[in-house]
Amino acid sequence: MERLGLLLALALLTYVPGIRAADIKTSISPFCAVDISGEIDSSTPRGFERAIRSLRTNGCSGPVMVYLNSGGGDIQAALRTGQLARDNDVVNSVLEGSQCASACVLLLVGGATRIVLGRIGLHRPFSVDRSVSIAESQRRYDQLNSQIQAYLRAMNVPAALLTAMNTVSPGSIRWISYDEVERLYISGIDPAVEDHLDSERAKSLGISKQELYGRRQRADVACPFPSSILPKEPVLNAMRCREEIIKGER
Repeated sequence: MERLGLLLALALLTYVPGIRAADIKTSISPFCAVDISGEIDSSTPRGFERAIRSLRTNGCSGPVMVYLNSGGGDIQAALRTGQLARDNDVVNSVLEGSQCASACVLLLVGGATRIVLGRIGLHRPFSVDRSVSIAESQRRYDQLNSQIQAYLRAMNVPAALLTAMNTVSPGSIRWISYDEVERLYISGIDPAVEDHLDSERAKSLGISKQELYGRRQRADVACPFPSSILPKEPVLNAMRCREEIIKGER
């Protein structure tokens, strides 16, 4: 969880909202970042790939923060961009004042680490092609669900997310609470990635993973995060408090 806290602070200090719709922008100072705003379409995967390549060429060797603010768009493009996000080990985020709905949610969970402070909206994925029969609609529904289920399995995200999406008609949208965001594992860290990071962290501190988890539990009680990310100083104070406990300094 220390990684989430550090990345959250960096996100708060560096985020600048996108201006135009369907736009992909990059920044390298003070933190390497990609801003994806507007509708996700067939050009998004290629644009995202170019953005990551540009950042790497300009010396960004560490984690890249991706800021999402989108009402959705093309499902196939979202899945491809989400896979690129995982392949490039980026941190996907939806900050206060931003939203991620429909297909954007599938892109979001492509990040091994996800930070969600903005609004998340769900509805059933659907094919844009018109069908000529119920049987054809059923076939497309099954195919699309199978594809998304495979994607979620690859991302270590529970199938409950797709179930929740399927309960809402494509003509509607349901904005979910933060508790549900956490329950559906839309925010957080991939379990395999988190286990590896925890192993490395425990090793660097010279303690067992069990002791690391015990210190984190004490930090949760002693250093709770404020309910709002603004002003920023209380967030940074909570992070410093947590780090001191995890390091065994208090």
